[in-house]
Amino acid sequence: MGLVVRELQCDLVVSTLAAGLVRTSTVCSGCPIEVDGHKFRVNLISLPLQGLEVILGIDWLIANCILLDYGEKKLIFPSEDEDMSLSIGVLRQDIMEDLRVVNDFLDVFLEEVLGLPPSTVIEFSIDLVSGAGSVSIALYRMAPAELAELKK
Repeated sequence: MGLVVRELQCDLVVSTLAAGLVRTSTVCSGCPIEVDGHKFRVNLISLPLQGLEVILGIDWLIANCILLDYGEKKLIFPSEDEDMSLSIGVLRQDIMEDLRVVNDFLDVFLEEVLGLPPSTVIEFSIDLVSGAGSVSIALYRMAPAELAELKK
């Protein structure tokens, strides 16, 4: 195949379920691969394992702007004439639960958001008691008995 194999600058130690710790120091640069009709060139790190062909990781996905659809269990490849914007983040569990609640009550929510709500002015006031002074507490540690007495 005419592949170029070169030594890495340092040894890599990879932890695997099948073989435990595996040490390697070679990489095959610019290997041609084809995935779902799309051709790529990748740098493959050579691992002394059997039963594995190629592992393409997150670096490959990011470099080629490939999206993972976990629900459908498929890769989404960008088209040639399409601009793509990608944001990676972590969705907190409580937000995910809120989304499930919203999905359970879709008939309550509008189909379309019509815009921002109108801005409103809220007036408020704080009534002060005449003759009252500000509370002043000294900044020092109190014994628990003193603190309990102060809270009475």
